[in-house]
Amino acid sequence: MKNLKKNKRTKWLIGGLSALIISFSAYTYYDYMISYEKGVIPMFGDNFTYNEMTFDASLGYEFHGANGTHLSIPKSAFMDKDGRTVNGKVKVKFREFHDAKSILLSGIPMQMNDNRNEYMQSAGMMELRAYKGENELIMKNGKSIKVNLAALNKVDENFNLYFLDNDEQWIETGKFQTDSNQFKLESIAAIPTLPVFPENPNPDSSDFVFTLAMDLKNAPYLRSFKDVDWVMVKKNGESNPYNELRTGWDRVKVKKIDKKENIFKISFFREVKKPGLEKVKNEKFCLNAIPALKGKELAEALKNYKNDLKEYETLLALKELEEERLAIESDLVNTFEIGALGFWNCDKLQNTEILANGTYAFDFEDQFLPLVNKVKLYMVLNDQNGVLTYYNFNWSDMPFFINEDVEIFAVLPDLKVAYVSAQEYTNKVNNKTVSKLFTNRVKFKSQIMPKEKAFAYIENLRTNNSTTSTTELANNN
Repeated sequence: MKNLKKNKRTKWLIGGLSALIISFSAYTYYDYMISYEKGVIPMFGDNFTYNEMTFDASLGYEFHGANGTHLSIPKSAFMDKDGRTVNGKVKVKFREFHDAKSILLSGIPMQMNDNRNEYMQSAGMMELRAYKGENELIMKNGKSIKVNLAALNKVDENFNLYFLDNDEQWIETGKFQTDSNQFKLESIAAIPTLPVFPENPNPDSSDFVFTLAMDLKNAPYLRSFKDVDWVMVKKNGESNPYNELRTGWDRVKVKKIDKKENIFKISFFREVKKPGLEKVKNEKFCLNAIPALKGKELAEALKNYKNDLKEYETLLALKELEEERLAIESDLVNTFEIGALGFWNCDKLQNTEILANGTYAFDFEDQFLPLVNKVKLYMVLNDQNGVLTYYNFNWSDMPFFINEDVEIFAVLPDLKVAYVSAQEYTNKVNNKTVSKLFTNRVKFKSQIMPKEKAFAYIENLRTNNSTTSTTELANNN
């Protein structure tokens, strides 16, 4: 009898313990399915491009990017993890993010850990790291790096500066200022003015060349201009004076008016008496001209002309190259100072609670088991420069972004990625299909690609700012 009671107690104990273990396991599994990882998690690969700078840390460094971003790193700005100042050769890696797809590829979180309804609308983000050999460095106490981060637009007063503490949690650190890109303005002002385009001393078909018919007996002062070919210096729109020079003139006067350019003013005079009139009318015609060079003078002038033309073309090429470089630079920059290395973000917090919400359904849901597989979905907010992430347990309560440029990527358990285009999203999410007043459910059609090709595909979308056709995706499968 005693053994029987003992066996019953043992069974109850084992049963209770088993139920407790099952309950705990179920809770642990449920918590796993609904929980979100913290930190930077690149899901599509890590083929990132950095700007790398190598310099003597004791001297500091000035970095200027092609888009106008400028970093001023002071002398002896870094120390190792033991607090010792680092001098000598160091390597600094820098990258920046100015569009939503760059943020998507980076894996940087854009929602707040304590309230995932709050998300970040970015006006520019950057990452800065420093290394001594293979060892990562930190900023020295009291040192700060001045940052002019390229900005696409001027932002409102609700934007603030955030730092990704421990690469996990965004913390607000203060304000930043959006200013004109002074480096660009100074560079534009420093572009030298081109010299006057050199003039070919050898007359061509567009020049009006003439000689003076002169009576040296009555006008011996013109002897020095005998046999001189003259090239007319035309004013804007002035025509060739064929009729005027065919007229018989009584007197010609030649006077130099520009010693530097060797320009002469040639004046023609005559008296005209019309039949039946006693009064004599004085007529005058003037033009400016330069004597055409000949012989050795012409040869020397042509030599100088070729040298001047070569110099002009060299200066013009340099000027155009500098203008092309500056055209790429942003007109605006977000300015701030940082006292720590890592991720920095110029952001405004937004909240999805003000939006219509509902259920997102997809044509690829038959490719995984909802209670077994944890499928991560990325909403790329191109207009807002933001990225939201949701696991499949939350797809029944997600926000809708009406009339916005939104793309969706989902990482499936079979090493594939599903893509919902911006066009598909706009077709399904608009004022006619979604409302805050109703229960919303929208099903999207997707396109599938291998996960290993997703990074290049997203990068191609980003750089071309366009969508790839379904045929191209099919070829990637």
